[in-house]
Amino acid sequence: MKLALVDWIVILLPLVFAEITRRASSAPLARRWAVLGAGLVTALSVAIAIQGAGRGATADQVALGIEGERWRALAPLFVSAIGTFSMAMTPARCARAATFARTLLVLSTSLGLVLSRTPMAGALFVALGTLPVILELRSTPETAPLSRSFSAYLVPSALAIFVAAALEESGLGRIAFAFYLLGFAIRTATVPFHSWLPRFFDRAPVGMVVMFAMPQLGVYLHARAVSVGLDAGFQGLIASLAAVTAVFAAAMGAAQNRPRRALGYLLMSQTALVIMGIESSSRAGYVGALGSWFVSGLASSGLAMTLAALEARRGRITLDRPSGNFERAPLLAASYLVFGLAGVGAPLTFGFVAGDLLFEGTSHAYPVLAAMGILATAINAIHVARGFFGAFSGAPSGAKRDLTPRERVAVSFLVGALLVMGTWPAAILRYFDAEPPAPTSGVVDLELDASDVTALLVVGRDVGGPLHDVVGE
Repeated sequence: MKLALVDWIVILLPLVFAEITRRASSAPLARRWAVLGAGLVTALSVAIAIQGAGRGATADQVALGIEGERWRALAPLFVSAIGTFSMAMTPARCARAATFARTLLVLSTSLGLVLSRTPMAGALFVALGTLPVILELRSTPETAPLSRSFSAYLVPSALAIFVAAALEESGLGRIAFAFYLLGFAIRTATVPFHSWLPRFFDRAPVGMVVMFAMPQLGVYLHARAVSVGLDAGFQGLIASLAAVTAVFAAAMGAAQNRPRRALGYLLMSQTALVIMGIESSSRAGYVGALGSWFVSGLASSGLAMTLAALEARRGRITLDRPSGNFERAPLLAASYLVFGLAGVGAPLTFGFVAGDLLFEGTSHAYPVLAAMGILATAINAIHVARGFFGAFSGAPSGAKRDLTPRERVAVSFLVGALLVMGTWPAAILRYFDAEPPAPTSGVVDLELDASDVTALLVVGRDVGGPLHDVVGE
């Protein structure tokens, strides 16, 4: 595993701050150290993203067949930004110093996964990333029962991915992908391996939930496997499972009265939509899926942490009756709504552009599945609206204070990132523009024409970069 010096620093720095955080005398002090460590990692990840935007393919990328995929340079920034935001927004009364330390350990392993350059290294980081979560769940009587169900799913998932990586490096790609498929299905909570995710969201510490689940690293692993063509012949099966999962999770989420469980189903549905786009075997669907992955991870993190901030003010809430929090916490309510709309791809957001690309690409190969994906997105939008009105409408009787200065800074940075992505989608899409592997089994490869780009980019600008060359053909 050959990594640059800055890559090693990004991976090891959270470990250093995890030890400092663990020794902190109080939860607020531990949070300061954790935010400082994650913030430094985010700053270094910006340098990696800038460097990756302009450099050519490395020898490792050429060997792996991923030399055209610049979006990988954004992955460390994506993961570290989620980590920084989650720790900055975690209420001190809801966490311990050990919780912040273990969250930093998950951040380190997640960064190791997206920076690793061999399948075995990635599988090792997957396995290591589950250990801090299991230790955290076992550390309190309230979450100890959850640790057993979590381990029952995630340990076999990590083992399957490890076996698959060993088979892949041995040249047995077809057999390897069968194990990958099992590991990915569990990690991404694909039906029928989904029951662990809603319970994890409902009972585990929110900061740990966000750091482990919101980067959706199962999607990253799946995209890496697709980029080297391991899924040849499985596209239709995987896309069908993803579409069924997306609709099922959307319907289940809209029916939940506990907002944390509902959020778990929302992430499950959005992850399935991303996988469906990755398996579309079209350039438009592939680019749209990667874009949707990034924006859903950021927006879902915002939703989860604003919900955590609300619960810290008034305790657990339910969605079967109005909670009356809007008048006393208008900024908190507005933040929840902005994150929710960005996550489901409302117009004028980057998710709208990425989602349109995803469904446009998928519709040519799998029109029925694309229709199912659109239905799931519509139900998810209803879910967000229901969550907003349930949490914030009604007579004033809820939260006694709005966002604190610390929370305002954290929310402002994430909202700003989403606004920048929505205002200049062309610049972001240039990172995601990558040629998927050649389609197999009669699947048609879709290219974008001028009318597609005009319709998709609401800002009225061409996608640019390699996609611009396609438009000119």
